Amino acid sequence: MNKIIVALVFATTSISAIAGDSTFDLRDKNGHYADLFENFKTVQVVKGMNGEQIECSVRLTRATNLKKTRHRYPSEEKFRKNPLKACLSKGDARRYNQFLNYTT
Repeated sequence: MNKIIVALVFATTSISAIAGDSTFDLRDKNGHYADLFENFKTVQVVKGMNGEQIECSVRLTRATNLKKTRHRYPSEEKFRKNPLKACLSKGDARRYNQFLNYTT
């Protein structure tokens, strides 16, 4: 399996990313996604290709801690529309934010 990794890194001060001719507002109005930018130093969307299918995950860093989400396989349309939402479910975003509250 050939895998190409493209990493999009968003610091807490970044609010958008540009891919091709689209701009994504990564601080979604939904609190669970917005809280990721408040709780973690970086929010990184990692995209790879598994044949013709998009494979992606999210890496969250805070201090020396790195959290990696499970892989998801969104459609190209969903990934283009919003890579963060395509690669991390709302429930998982909530769990990572809650987990952080219990470990700080």
